[in-house]
Amino acid sequence: LARTMFDLMWAGRAKPQTLLKWSAFDPRQLQPIRDLQAAKKGVIIIIPHFGNWEFSGLAFGAAGVKLTTIAEPGVNPHIDAMITRARASTGHRIVPPRNAMLTMVRAAMRSQPVALFVDVNARRGRGGIWADFFGVPVYQSVAAAELAIRSNGSIICCVPKTLPDGRVKVDFPAFFDAADTTAPDHAGRVRELS
Repeated sequence: LARTMFDLMWAGRAKPQTLLKWSAFDPRQLQPIRDLQAAKKGVIIIIPHFGNWEFSGLAFGAAGVKLTTIAEPGVNPHIDAMITRARASTGHRIVPPRNAMLTMVRAAMRSQPVALFVDVNARRGRGGIWADFFGVPVYQSVAAAELAIRSNGSIICCVPKTLPDGRVKVDFPAFFDAADTTAPDHAGRVRELS
């Protein structure tokens, strides 16, 4: 966590070319995202708090993909402002949790990529489902599924990995298109995509 925050503070002041140099990130990997945007479809990126997620987000922006994402405000407003500035330094839109889904829906409907963390606990009573996670029942958010369905878009899994030399590599191991769901009703489609 300390390395991630240190990198965020450094990277938040770096030029886009420098960010791309320090990432093992091929901007051509982003072509599926650009294709979805050209087709006027939603782009929902899901990412875990794994590897150097902060740096990978900045690399997206440096490569020209501007994200809308949710960030819980910190306790200290001065530190929070500094972190938010760093996160937004490559063109991302950082929104607080209050009424965030309305902002996310609007962005997805305009084919502006949105990013959600999948390992954040869903709050009961606020739209979630129980899912089996390697034999353990977990309450999981359905936000990514709802956004994909409403924007006729796709969910793209993104996994950042820190390499031994300190660079950050981003893999996209899976894509889920909302149009590929087979359930006859909305609730079934949400469950398929979640």
